[in-house]
Amino acid sequence: MSDQTASSETHARTMAAKEFVISEVIKQAVVADTPLSELERKMLYFTEGPGAPPDIYDTASQFEDQYDTPAYEKKISTLIRDARKRAKEESPDSEGRWKEALADLSKEDHYILVMVGDRIGAGAVPRPPHDRLKLFATALAVVVIGVGLTIAFQTMSDRGLLKHLPSGATLVLLVVALLLGFFIRQKTARKDR
Repeated sequence: MSDQTASSETHARTMAAKEFVISEVIKQAVVADTPLSELERKMLYFTEGPGAPPDIYDTASQFEDQYDTPAYEKKISTLIRDARKRAKEESPDSEGRWKEALADLSKEDHYILVMVGDRIGAGAVPRPPHDRLKLFATALAVVVIGVGLTIAFQTMSDRGLLKHLPSGATLVLLVVALLLGFFIRQKTARKDR
């Protein structure tokens, strides 16, 4: 599968996820008797990335002139929280759909994610499985490698094996080893996304 095909499929999933979340917000607005103006609905689609409606910057400009952004974000955040709660009560399987949709949305930059935020509770945008365990294991590995290298360099220095290195070289080698560990961790984290 080509990168372009994969990118198109990812974008299609993201747009479907966005439609799902927005439709749930609009349903919740009706249920909660919290009307959304046409401009408020259009702002739910705001993104600077691919798939942005053609007039989104005009919409954003009008919105900034007419609305209090923090109040709007709080309103939408509440609707999202209540929509998830309502959906979960109606169907226990719906939480999985929400998590999947938010995970798909998080692959791109969408304004609606600002309103999802942490107000929904833990797991609003799910982290990859075992993410904390991987982070802990990586941190432990970096510390063990750092301590091991320090002991190795100190032992080599005590035996005179490093006498040909200029002073401070041990510290430089340790810093290089730590930076290498950090670089490897960053590469691994990017692959997990």
